[in-house]
Amino acid sequence: MGLTLLVGGTNSNWNPWLQEELDGRDRLCLDPADTSHGPPGRLALIRGETVVAWRFYGGLSPRRSPHILVRAAATLLPEIREEGVVQLFPVSASPLIQQLARCVIELARPTQILMASGTPLPLSPWPAPVEEVECEPALPGAVAASKRRARWRQWFSECEVHSISMFQVTLEGVRLGSGRALNAVELEQAGLSRALRAEIQGGKLWIVGDETFDAETIARALDYAGCDRAQSVSPSAYYDVVCSFARSDGEDFALGVIREANFHTGAFRILSPAVSPAVVDLLRIGGLRIGDEAQELGEAPSWSL
Repeated sequence: MGLTLLVGGTNSNWNPWLQEELDGRDRLCLDPADTSHGPPGRLALIRGETVVAWRFYGGLSPRRSPHILVRAAATLLPEIREEGVVQLFPVSASPLIQQLARCVIELARPTQILMASGTPLPLSPWPAPVEEVECEPALPGAVAASKRRARWRQWFSECEVHSISMFQVTLEGVRLGSGRALNAVELEQAGLSRALRAEIQGGKLWIVGDETFDAETIARALDYAGCDRAQSVSPSAYYDVVCSFARSDGEDFALGVIREANFHTGAFRILSPAVSPAVVDLLRIGGLRIGDEAQELGEAPSWSL
């Protein structure tokens, strides 16, 4: 036998099936909201009770970053031992999610597909036989949120504070750091002396600041930068956002939560269980926000940070 792939809808709960049928096999969980292996926001390969490899995702919905999900699948699938199980994210009626599911299924090349009744996907054609099964209903939203909060509480108890330079690491998942930064003289000439940072990102001028700039100031800045549109963000928008410490080869080694983004010192203050001093090559930033009491504070829209 090869891989078994589990496909369900937004009202499917595979945990009862896994408890009865997994029988020691490897499980690749591609559902970023799953908490059976620890805090959510990760895509994980679990062997027994141990997460042996994982990739950062940074949100709860597969709609947030489909490219990250495909990258994680391509990276982790070769690590599964024979006869493993791949648990797909919940499939909705969205064309994007349905196409994403097909992409992952083609990558996985399973020999068996179990599809929960009611999943908004056709039973054919697929690269392997499909068996339609009855699946337990998903947990109520409040119960699922409570489980995620419990995981975060446990995770916080293992954390310490790390100071990570914003611009001596490579940032992923955000606009910040992806363009050419204006220096102090250029900020003055652009009329943005009160901005904490501004970057030219293609045709967009990205501005970080505590103040709101009027239309005349923005028009002057756009003309100076040669951009046709501008977007601004407050430093506080980065507070409480989940992140990941990763090595230069892309391997994630510790989750984190940003507690402060200080653009005067150019450093993030991050809670993480990583051992100090953490050598971080890549800082991957998501959208899910987690408060001081481990409560979810919503998600920042994709590419808004």
